[in-house]
Amino acid sequence: LAAELRSWLREPLKHSSPRQVAQAVLIEVGRSDACPKCTGTGLAIVRDQQTGAQSLGGCQTCGGTGLLALGVRQRAKACGMDQTTYRRSTTRHAYEWLLSRCWQRLDEADRIVVEALRSE
Repeated sequence: LAAELRSWLREPLKHSSPRQVAQAVLIEVGRSDACPKCTGTGLAIVRDQQTGAQSLGGCQTCGGTGLLALGVRQRAKACGMDQTTYRRSTTRHAYEWLLSRCWQRLDEADRIVVEALRSE
């Protein structure tokens, strides 16, 4: 992950290393704090604003992950800096990009496993 982050960055991180950011992201992904809105399922009832119809869709609170995201303070601390520096630094963008990539990869892995189980 750190190597992928390094290739994505246009300039070196000033306040943290790619390895430290990657470790912090992996810790966040590995947490098990269930989202209170969807109770960890990643799904919630979504109401269409125009028609009022309800359907099952991705939880907007957790972005469909089923987990609560860490706050800025916790992410900054995990990257070895205070939250003011974190908010203004490229580290924040790197962290959020890498976190998104991790969720994408987990979704891909989940689809592969589901397809493999269906074909048995």
